[in-house]
Amino acid sequence: MSPAGSGRLPYMPRPPALTAQTLARRALIAALGIGLGAGCGGAPTPAVGGSAVTIKGFAFHPATLTVAPGSTVTWTQRDDSVHTVTAADRAFGSGNLAKGQTFSYTFTTAGAYRYLCSIHTYMHGEVIVR
Repeated sequence: MSPAGSGRLPYMPRPPALTAQTLARRALIAALGIGLGAGCGGAPTPAVGGSAVTIKGFAFHPATLTVAPGSTVTWTQRDDSVHTVTAADRAFGSGNLAKGQTFSYTFTTAGAYRYLCSIHTYMHGEVIVR
């Protein structure tokens, strides 16, 4: 129930209006990819020093990976449960991967490649090639 049983919600002040200057700064930060969300579920982060995805905790880490054409991405399976790396369009697939096994695929053409674990279909990721 609300305060003192009045049936009303507590007072919550309205946030201050954003100025044009603040909005411009935020747009610039977002365009540069240095906002708070970069690398943490925000915009895809380009691969640095390699193209690796870890399968752990019933998830792909990172969930989105950006690479250049011709890059080879390697998935390393770290879970106790068996998983797969299967393209949504079935263009590539690892078959069953036990803990410690790896799967690699070379992306030659620009585009967005969605994939999932065909055993645990809620596990999904994407490789962006540009």
